[in-house]
Amino acid sequence: MTLTVIRGGLNPDSPVTKLAGVTEGYRRKFEKVGVETIGDLLRYYPRRHEDFTETVPVCFLAEEAKQTVRARLENIRLRMSRGGRSRAIVEAFFSDDTGRMKAMWFNQAYLVNKLVAGQEYVMSGKVRRARGAGLVMMNPAFEEEGGAGLHTGRLVPIYPETEGLTSRFIRPRVADALPLADQLEDDIPDDAAGRLGLPPFPDAVRALHFPESEEELAAARRRVAFRQLLLMQLGVVLSRDERARHDAPVIAYDVDVARRVRDSLPFRLTDAQRKAAHQVFTDLAEPHPMARLLQGDVGSGKTAVAAMAAAMVAASGRQTLFMAPTEILAQQHVRTLQPYLEPMRLRLGGLFGSTTASARRALLAGLAAGELDLLVGTHALLEPDVVPRALGLVVTDEQHRFGIDQRMTLAAKGGSLYPHLLSMTATPIPRTLQLTLFGDLTVSVLDELPPGRQPVTTRLVLPEEREEAYAFVAAQVRQGRQVFVICPLVEESEVLQVRSATGEFERLSTEVFPDLRLALLHGRMKAAEKDAVMERFKAGAIDILVSTAVVEVGVDVPNASVMLIEGAERFGLAQLHQFRGRVGRGSHPSSCLLLSDSVAPESNQRLNAMVRYTSGFDLAEVDLELRGPGDIVGATGAQHGRDAESGLLVAGLLDTRLIAAAREEAERLVRGGLDRHPRLLAAVGSFKIAGSLS
Repeated sequence: MTLTVIRGGLNPDSPVTKLAGVTEGYRRKFEKVGVETIGDLLRYYPRRHEDFTETVPVCFLAEEAKQTVRARLENIRLRMSRGGRSRAIVEAFFSDDTGRMKAMWFNQAYLVNKLVAGQEYVMSGKVRRARGAGLVMMNPAFEEEGGAGLHTGRLVPIYPETEGLTSRFIRPRVADALPLADQLEDDIPDDAAGRLGLPPFPDAVRALHFPESEEELAAARRRVAFRQLLLMQLGVVLSRDERARHDAPVIAYDVDVARRVRDSLPFRLTDAQRKAAHQVFTDLAEPHPMARLLQGDVGSGKTAVAAMAAAMVAASGRQTLFMAPTEILAQQHVRTLQPYLEPMRLRLGGLFGSTTASARRALLAGLAAGELDLLVGTHALLEPDVVPRALGLVVTDEQHRFGIDQRMTLAAKGGSLYPHLLSMTATPIPRTLQLTLFGDLTVSVLDELPPGRQPVTTRLVLPEEREEAYAFVAAQVRQGRQVFVICPLVEESEVLQVRSATGEFERLSTEVFPDLRLALLHGRMKAAEKDAVMERFKAGAIDILVSTAVVEVGVDVPNASVMLIEGAERFGLAQLHQFRGRVGRGSHPSSCLLLSDSVAPESNQRLNAMVRYTSGFDLAEVDLELRGPGDIVGATGAQHGRDAESGLLVAGLLDTRLIAAAREEAERLVRGGLDRHPRLLAAVGSFKIAGSLS
């Protein structure tokens, strides 16, 4: 690989514009992906690599294979395609001693003047069979024979791209910057990397971009993934130790109160709920803050356990703040908690973005005076004027949607005593990720559904079966049931050929179900509009609700018996399972219909898993295998230029031995005094995972 000599005086903190070819326009494009300095660019790791290491003679080109050839350009021409949308097509013929081949590029007319007849090129690309033209290499990457070897004939890096910023442009800039890799600060102690046999950081950076072999690339990926895992584990260990230094209010485990709470509920607790409640009550009685994750499938009764905890806290004269990520979900919790807590005479309030100023003042005054036992709300609870008189418990629902700072803000409202923390999630988390992301939490699992919950039959509906699915929906409505129709987008997109909620609402209303009552729901509607639609749906005034993913959580309509999901392949397994959990909540047999036009193997694997498994825990394991833990991890609070590290983090999260090594190293470093490693301590402070707690 040939490198440009970098001009003197540059270092990793130099702006990326100091590299050849990075104009002001490209600077703005790099800024969009978080790259501002040369160091950022060096840490802007490829998503993957194309293997173009094997060079074959032209006569050995094979259909549907990605291959590399060395051949001489015979001739090249530009023509315009026929039809409605004319586009430039560049056609060229190449040959070597074994035969002749054709290459084609689309919308790259400049190549006619760039490629020179008689010149030998190395080309890498996918070979397809074109009608009337035999085998053709489509849109191949190319370099002159004897060139830098960045785009062909090797493991070629493919970077995260944005409009106008391609991997072909990024590769030479990275290659020019690589000599500065030795100046990158390595915040992992040398002895830690050495114990695991990991390569030095500069070597890993070079190999991540331009590896000489698959083995070298694998070792480099482990080196960077270990860094991220170590930062995560340090955060977990520091969080655990910090919490242990705080005092918390002791909430006495009063057996009589526990029985009264149990008897006040309008249903019989499952064994899993009883066990979880006992674990929570035991934690609350300790003088140090509880940190428990309540993990339960959709409809497993997590809110009831939270209600029991709040009642026990209220019996000790303390208050609970209960935060949910959306107003729909927060209001749903208020409606669910009300009948649970009324027999106990607990005072409940709800604080939302839509709460009027006068109602808000009254709620906050009651909270400050100790006249409210439980306040449910959205991010509105984070406001400085939300000050409980005696906070004892913080509950967060769908906790992976909240960042560390938000939870710390709530905890600070406890004053000198650190409140107990109960986090809840309906996203089942494989054990590997529990240990990694939530290692500072104890976990309670609700793995039973309450009595009366109906099983949901899931079917994959092929394109030719769509009319049959519509007939089934109509039959369900005639029987008095209601239906959800979920669409991936709010409005039509020219880029994405998927069905939108607004388009489907119009089509279903006029063409498919003209005699039924349909309504539309999506996130761009005002809160009052959304609430009005949902109230009408719950009241039975709407037969079919056409919606976006806004109904993923927090919607409870017992009469709804069908969940029809358009473009099902565009959703992850966790989200599909959440949708499915919106039906089967009443006494009627229920169905989930997955409509998909995709033929991609990955999509079909996900959808078939939905058909096969009803348990969210089983689906979580499948999702981990198929797609990695990205959805569960949430957003990485990575530093500038580190967005591409998330793929390497995913690789690390799938390596249980690397996780264990990172945890062991984190414990060793904290015991030895982390202040001896200031760079590492600073890195821990800036590397945040939305799903981790502190």
